[in-house]
Amino acid sequence: MPTVYEIVDLRPGGESQTVEGKSPVAVVAKALGEPVVRSGAPRNLVAKCYFDNGEGGRNMVRFYRTVETEARLEGESANHAA
Repeated sequence: MPTVYEIVDLRPGGESQTVEGKSPVAVVAKALGEPVVRSGAPRNLVAKCYFDNGEGGRNMVRFYRTVETEARLEGESANHAA
């Protein structure tokens, strides 16, 4: 049975959304349109995902931009500055 996840997009202009899925990482990657990981540097934090743990509590998982995505974005930024 799918779980309901509340995704808070922390990128500039990002919005919150509620989606159903089987795992937090899958729904966040799909919602953001980029791969994400569960650990990383604070500067690469892109989303928080909230969901009920089934025992009356609520869990939160932080998601970070991958090293590869960050390097690609930095390269694009440097190309636009030139």
